[in-house]
Amino acid sequence: MATTGLVAGEAAAIGRRAERERCREAFAALAGGRGAVLAFAGEPGIGKSHLVAAVGAEARRSGVPTFAWSGDGVPERVPDDTDPGRASTGGKVSWRELVPTVRALSGRPVVVLLDDLHRLPAAHAYVVEELARLRSVLVVLAYRPRQLKAGLRRALRDVECFRLGPFTPGEARQLLGDRADLDRVYAEGAGNPRYMRALADGVGTALLEEFAALPAEWARVARVAAAFQEPFSPELLTAVAGDAEVTAAAVDAMLAADLVRPVATAPLLDLRHPVLARVLYAAVPEAERRTLHRAIERELARRGAAAARRAPHVLRAPDPERPDHCTTLVEAARETVDVDPRTAAEWLTTARTLVPPNDPRWAQAQLLLSHANLLLGRFAASPVPQKDVPQKETTLHEELADLAIDTMDYVTGAQHAVIAAETARAAGDATAEAGALGLAALSYGHQLRLEPARAAADQAARLLDAASDAAALRHLSAAHRVGAAEALLGLLPEAERHLLRAVTLTRHSGRPDRLPSVLRTLGEVQLRVGRLDAALDTLDEADRLAGRYNSLDVHTVVAVLRSSALLWRSRRDEGGAVVAAATRAAATCEGMPWAWAIDSRCGLAEVLLHSGEPAPAGELLISAGGGDRLPRLAPWRRVRAWETLTAAALARGDLRAAERFAGMAAAHVDRVPSGTRLAYARRAVARVRVARRDLAGAVRDGQRAADAFTERRMPVEAAWTLVVLAGQCLDAGYPTGVAQWLDTADTLAGRCGALRLRDEVAALRRRLALLGPEPGGRLATLTAREVEVATLASTGLSSSEIAGKLYLSVRTVDSHLGRIYRKVGVSTRVALAAVVLNSQRP
Repeated sequence: MATTGLVAGEAAAIGRRAERERCREAFAALAGGRGAVLAFAGEPGIGKSHLVAAVGAEARRSGVPTFAWSGDGVPERVPDDTDPGRASTGGKVSWRELVPTVRALSGRPVVVLLDDLHRLPAAHAYVVEELARLRSVLVVLAYRPRQLKAGLRRALRDVECFRLGPFTPGEARQLLGDRADLDRVYAEGAGNPRYMRALADGVGTALLEEFAALPAEWARVARVAAAFQEPFSPELLTAVAGDAEVTAAAVDAMLAADLVRPVATAPLLDLRHPVLARVLYAAVPEAERRTLHRAIERELARRGAAAARRAPHVLRAPDPERPDHCTTLVEAARETVDVDPRTAAEWLTTARTLVPPNDPRWAQAQLLLSHANLLLGRFAASPVPQKDVPQKETTLHEELADLAIDTMDYVTGAQHAVIAAETARAAGDATAEAGALGLAALSYGHQLRLEPARAAADQAARLLDAASDAAALRHLSAAHRVGAAEALLGLLPEAERHLLRAVTLTRHSGRPDRLPSVLRTLGEVQLRVGRLDAALDTLDEADRLAGRYNSLDVHTVVAVLRSSALLWRSRRDEGGAVVAAATRAAATCEGMPWAWAIDSRCGLAEVLLHSGEPAPAGELLISAGGGDRLPRLAPWRRVRAWETLTAAALARGDLRAAERFAGMAAAHVDRVPSGTRLAYARRAVARVRVARRDLAGAVRDGQRAADAFTERRMPVEAAWTLVVLAGQCLDAGYPTGVAQWLDTADTLAGRCGALRLRDEVAALRRRLALLGPEPGGRLATLTAREVEVATLASTGLSSSEIAGKLYLSVRTVDSHLGRIYRKVGVSTRVALAAVVLNSQRP
């Protein structure tokens, strides 16, 4: 009997040297009449069956009678290669007949191969024991230890057993060849040849065959288990699979087949190996996969599972119709970004596709994604030359700062802006440094850290002014950021200069999508410096481009700014359409937490106040700001808003509230003085002083406010301050100095083209004239609106007609008339008309 086959086959075999050598020795001993029992135990796919098959192949080549069984049915006599017909020696043998048949061949070597012994019914365990007692019989067994029945364990007590472990890395290289991902395949496959081959080839047919015996309804439960992609409880599996009885039966069957195993550290189950789960999952049809993932995510959410546990299922079946899917991905990324930025980046990339860019969650996802990319060192989608790394790092930190500012996280914005500036400085890129310093100045300014804000803005301006247009084009946002920072700090001429340069550069850059936001900022500055016609032209272009590029933030802000400019530019009785347009625009961002959305609503409140609707203006500001103290507003914006709230409170006769708002404005400025904010605070205080009849103090504070606005190149605000002060003094019956204020306001309004302000001046001049030679005349105590109502009523118009002309309700007109009658001392319209006519005589 030749014994060279096993040895000669070593060159083609991989690993298992000791096991193969022992098989060779046992096979050689058969010739001397010495039998043996060898058992190979190990995980599925570890190579047990290959060793059994190798012994069988050698037996056939040597003409040794061989009986084989592979886990199903009954043993078979295997035809040997020396039989020309390869049939006369074959045939099935029952378990009861196996031992007698082998014994009948006594005196000849015999090989018995029992593969998948763990499937042998317990009733046949005696066969193994009886075969072991026979001489000249080599019995080779293979089994999975976890599935071996108790009776068989007893039968194998004295059997020589080899526990097969994983391949070594070198053996894995022999199996798969040299490949770039060999280390990954080896690690994920845990050195198991079958798992490694499935990973390397991308085909797991052999693994899927293990599920083929399951009935259809049990196979579906197996697919649900694969979709979890993590250990699961039987209860959770049942909740998703849907049929408790079927699920329980399927779990029992899979446990018995070693397809599913208990997890040692918890009362959970999991598929036997991640590769098995992956292969099974890959075989699930795509539509069924999505359905399973959505069902699993819903059930996990119902049970209060953390976002990071639900996110993998959302990632595999995202639904744009479910906004909570985006929320889940963002929350999960926030929990994991610092420890697993790669996974977080994958979640966030999907999250951005589930909501439009105007949704606050989009900005949160973008901010976190930039942070994840920074942690991963991703400076571009493709490999970045080493010389470009500082530029890409600067850009990433600038992006993080931009997004932090948009979400009003100004501390984080400053941190990233400073890092960006330092990186650009180290790389010798002065223009990039200017842009980063502009962001730093914006972040500091929003926090009212005025000293570092001014220092950063000044340095940014010097660097930008020294940069050529070619250098500025390479960093297109630098001029915009510097101009925006200067505007925030009240440096309006400097801001306009840099923003005009930004517009010119952007027009020549080939990036028209960048132009709307630059024009928006420029238009706001032009509005503040009183260049109303130029502001309208700029804002009109910004609005057209914003519509083209679907920029909701730019469109909304521009619509409110444009309404403000149009309001000043229009006549006193033409504001209805303007207010309606601003109201529609601001409604699109209601409830959004971004800085631009809140600023837009604050801008609408000012439009409402200037158009004569103080009550809704106050309500809107309280809502947008999150309460009286305006916690949702950036610190620099609060004083201006408190001044508006002061006016709204006085209009409704709530002096106590007006005092509180004016006091908060003054206290805020006292802590961190700045020119523009000081002007708004003084105007608020002046309003309250008039209401308290502290007319001297009101005149002092009002004049100082107007002077501060003039000094800051804000003529519209200066003129409005004088108009407000004049009107309130006339309301209080104090005309001293009013004529001079009105002359100054008229001059400022005329330079700006502010027709509404000029109309207000004209109306106040008429009121002043009504006082006649006696400052305390009968009409002197009427407010501006009451004078309008009285004048129209004296012409014979009805309350309905007056309401139509003044855009008021009939009820409001009648209320005004009631107060007018009491102040003037009349009880009819005829008597009122006589008083008005007499007051207009020279």
